[in-house]
Amino acid sequence: MEQKVEDYIAPLKAVGLEVTTFLRVGNPRSVIVQTADELKADALVIGSHSKRNFLDIALGGTAKYISQHVSCTVILVSPATQT
Repeated sequence: MEQKVEDYIAPLKAVGLEVTTFLRVGNPRSVIVQTADELKADALVIGSHSKRNFLDIALGGTAKYISQHVSCTVILVSPATQT
């Protein structure tokens, strides 16, 4: 999992962005909320690999829970579709 995270953030580091990663185990809903609170995050960007449409993602389980339980802004993003 650590290698997957490193591969994922490599393009960000390549353009000079500072990236700090956290790898935690547990229920995603509670772990994300707890980590955001501990870090006093200003915003969370939550991606999805779901094939559902954006409205489903925005109203779906984990994203909805997180957006209702963190004190910061939550930005939901879906992957670009390849043509």
